[in-house]
Amino acid sequence: MADTDGDSTQVEDAVRTALQNPLEPSAGTTTFSPTSVTGPAVNGFSTSIYQGANQNAQSTAASPSQLSQLSTMLANGDKRDAALYAASNGLWSHALLISSSVDQEFWREIVTRFSGTELHAGVAGSAGLKASYTLFSGAGPTASESNEPARDDADSLVDDLFAAAHITDDPSSDQWREVIGAVLFNGKPTDLAYLNDLGARLTSAGLTNAGHVW
Repeated sequence: MADTDGDSTQVEDAVRTALQNPLEPSAGTTTFSPTSVTGPAVNGFSTSIYQGANQNAQSTAASPSQLSQLSTMLANGDKRDAALYAASNGLWSHALLISSSVDQEFWREIVTRFSGTELHAGVAGSAGLKASYTLFSGAGPTASESNEPARDDADSLVDDLFAAAHITDDPSSDQWREVIGAVLFNGKPTDLAYLNDLGARLTSAGLTNAGHVW
């Protein structure tokens, strides 16, 4: 798709240009433009790179009773139940953090729940997030054992990537470019193998050009 020799920044820019949707001529790469190197600290974190964001934004906070319940569960060693309790109450920061201490498969399950809830079908422009979170969650515990994803896990992951592409009868709403970009820029080297199967899926869906991008 792109010559990998030479400056990596130039290669990445070339890939981004190639993946731009021609039906959206005004589309471009969004970048942060900090107004200063340092800025006022909020809760100990510099806010200089978030000048365009709402600095008062807050995530859904757990109630005192919910925090007490989670604390009791963790004190009793019930990490899995604590993560499930947090997830069922929409306390995703707690659910993701706790589940990461259980095992890879369970953490992936919680990440999948999180993505399904926060990035449900119909959320426009979220393909990059969906695909990236799918990759971040990994391909299951067997992937680390053999350095290659298990077949069933790989098929499931490709299914998730294809679903994130949101292929419809309206080409302007297709987001396969964002999915491919997410794999290229956010995936591990071994994740690039998924692009072959994803390309086959896109081709079978009638998107011949998309299927041969990679």
